[in-house]
Amino acid sequence: MAITSRDTLLLSTYTRNPDWPKLRRRFKKKHPECAVCGARSGGNNVVHHIKPYQWHKELEMEESNLITLCKSHHLTFGHLADYKSHNENVVEDAAIWRERIKNRPKWKQF
Repeated sequence: MAITSRDTLLLSTYTRNPDWPKLRRRFKKKHPECAVCGARSGGNNVVHHIKPYQWHKELEMEESNLITLCKSHHLTFGHLADYKSHNENVVEDAAIWRERIKNRPKWKQF
């Protein structure tokens, strides 16, 4: 879904829920690993809204609308390599790639 100039204005004027930092910390403590690669680098992991909170204000504080992603996978999987977009299938895509990474072929020493 592309963001229009009207959406950009909406994004810039939206005021976050003042309890968001508490929820983000609590969620990150419960889900410290990147859903894609399993990285536990606390400072580099981001709590991402599955459905953008700017368009779904009722979901901003819902844990069911959150997923933890490392910074590189946040851009790639959460926003499909463009912060002006979002991935409606981020949960499914993260699960698929987590499994692929977990079962990736290993180099054998000769």
